[in-house]
Amino acid sequence: MALATSSRPWGARNARWVLFFYLAGWALLYVGERLIGGPGKARWIVSGLAVALLLAAWLAWKLAWWCSRDEHRRIQRTIFFWSLGGFAALVLYWLSSDLVLPPALPPKAGESGVTGRQVLQVAWILLLALSSGPLIFAQWSALTVSQSQSPDARRVFYSAGAGGIVAALLGTLFFVNALANRLDINTDLSYFRTTSPSESTRSLVEGLTEDTAALLFFPPANDVLTEVEGYFQSLARSSGRLQVKVIDRAMAPEEVAAYRVSRDGTVVLARGEQRQTIEFGVELDSAKTKLRKLDSEVQAALLKLQRKQSTVYWVTGHGERSADRVDGDARDRMSLLKTVLANNNLLVKPLGAVQGLASAVPEDAALVMVIGPTAAFFPGEEESLARYLKDGGRLLLALDPAAQAQPEKLLSELGLRFRPAMLASDQGYVVARQNLADRRNIITDQFSSHGATNFISRYSRELPVAMPESGALEKLPDSQRRVDFICRSLPSVWADADGDLQPGPDEKRQVFQLAAALSQPVESAPAAPEAAGSVAKAPQKEMRVVALANAAAFGDTFLPFYGNRFFMADVLRWLVGEGEVAGPPTTEEDVRVQHTRGQEAFWFYGTVFAVPIIILGVGFATRFGRGRARRSAS
Repeated sequence: MALATSSRPWGARNARWVLFFYLAGWALLYVGERLIGGPGKARWIVSGLAVALLLAAWLAWKLAWWCSRDEHRRIQRTIFFWSLGGFAALVLYWLSSDLVLPPALPPKAGESGVTGRQVLQVAWILLLALSSGPLIFAQWSALTVSQSQSPDARRVFYSAGAGGIVAALLGTLFFVNALANRLDINTDLSYFRTTSPSESTRSLVEGLTEDTAALLFFPPANDVLTEVEGYFQSLARSSGRLQVKVIDRAMAPEEVAAYRVSRDGTVVLARGEQRQTIEFGVELDSAKTKLRKLDSEVQAALLKLQRKQSTVYWVTGHGERSADRVDGDARDRMSLLKTVLANNNLLVKPLGAVQGLASAVPEDAALVMVIGPTAAFFPGEEESLARYLKDGGRLLLALDPAAQAQPEKLLSELGLRFRPAMLASDQGYVVARQNLADRRNIITDQFSSHGATNFISRYSRELPVAMPESGALEKLPDSQRRVDFICRSLPSVWADADGDLQPGPDEKRQVFQLAAALSQPVESAPAAPEAAGSVAKAPQKEMRVVALANAAAFGDTFLPFYGNRFFMADVLRWLVGEGEVAGPPTTEEDVRVQHTRGQEAFWFYGTVFAVPIIILGVGFATRFGRGRARRSAS
């Protein structure tokens, strides 16, 4: 009895397994290099198995070519040559990996251009896509045509061409994505909604001690008036001292002259002889930008009406961060912080050697701010700040770990020591640059109960705070001062002393102190007695200091985060005075979305894998249904 043998060539009989090994090899390589990574054994095991599967697939396709004849041989030869594109892609990936090139470091400030590593990283992905599309389509088609003794190789070639078109489309999408990232063209597709009164603005209205009028100079039946009037009517329900009145400018020339209104679409807040004006215009499209931040505009105007203007001194002359753009300084600006101070009726003035910092701090200083100094202070300046604090002064000190010099004398006076090694985390951080430097953008929700964290300590779980480029604070062992550490890092953080952004054997993960608060009552000179024999009590003053281990938390990039915004408001309220600084207003302005590493991974894998799988699944289901319908009809 003769044994039955298959008439199909070896390559046709084992095509499914060969294709499976090929795809499984690339999938395992992705797991080993991207999901595991690092220098550990797990990466070598998984990636090594992946390379073994890929080599086995290429050898199998080569064997299938040799063992085939006629049309089968043409088909297997085509499949093998397309598989060589994947082999070349693997070689390019190896050349671009850290096995050949050193680990990629964050780009330096002002550095631009394309590196050789980036060229290789783009090249191997494009080559893999352009070769895998025709390969998979051709192999899938070959499974069908190889059933016959005389297969039609043209069907396989046509399928490979279709796969090439799909691969070219994917390559075009890669190119368009890279081009869009380079050009950074933005289109405003945001929705519009007028803000509602915030709790802090309502508190200002509830605290009004004199009658205040909100005069809305608008023509009747105006869209902008509808938005503005609704806001003020809601605000007026908080206090009987706020009256809202709509005035048609064309019909009230006396009031127009009295309040000096020159155009429609103007809101005047008036208290006695004081005036604050907010202009919106009468066209809704042009007024949308201001309507989105209506609450902050009204809050700033009310503060200027109610409170006497205080002075905040911003120390300069030692490389501090500035609210304005400075040539050669790539650090984050502090313009939003300055705007917040101005909106709270706090006048910001510079204070440096030219303004006499070495001799004394001006007597009208409600607060002194030292934000990110990078150079040494001039002789006498730190001593002047120390005397200011002994007299009951208020100081916000934000340090820069990258600075060449730190205010050591001032820190010693406060009983603090600063560790400038930047903290990093590979678990809880904000993704901003899409590279390893993001690990320095650590986040925390660990706050102590203190006057300087009155709000944020209660809602830190819902409002985490970004503390980027941060060092760490410690209390000096021999200091007699009472230091309250009000903010600390998560336990997954390490001090990145070597700057490689990887946890080393000597870099222990632990909790670091990120912010400290100090306060001390100060006795002022006795006041004059009111009557004979009476004892005059000296007015009580208090020295208050908040020291931060970083300056970037209040910069323009991270201050728009709600957690950072409320943390800043808490700190300023405690330093300047509870009644001097209002809480953050509500706003409908678009804020750039920043994700943590976990959120970034969810959206990445969801868009890369989940969406294409759903689309392909629907396509296969509909095609399978049409095929069954045709077979039933035949």
